[in-house]
Amino acid sequence: MKNNVEKAALILLVSLTVVGFVLIFTSGQIGEMFGNIALDQNGGGMATIDYERVYATTTTNVRTVGSILALVGGFGLLLSGYTYYQRL
Repeated sequence: MKNNVEKAALILLVSLTVVGFVLIFTSGQIGEMFGNIALDQNGGGMATIDYERVYATTTTNVRTVGSILALVGGFGLLLSGYTYYQRL
């Protein structure tokens, strides 16, 4: 039972870390996608500053969420590795 919980925790932590890094590295594309969606919703034309605001805030928000996920997952992996090392 304990090994199953440990394996599930490791899988979850690795997944969090990977998803976090993917979000960090693709935040620019995601921000651009949301900027283009906002442009389309406004009939194909909007002020440049509004487009840049949508692009920049979305990119920043996605990068922040990715950083939090990567930090939580990475820190959890370090703690799991430390407890595994102590049992050896």
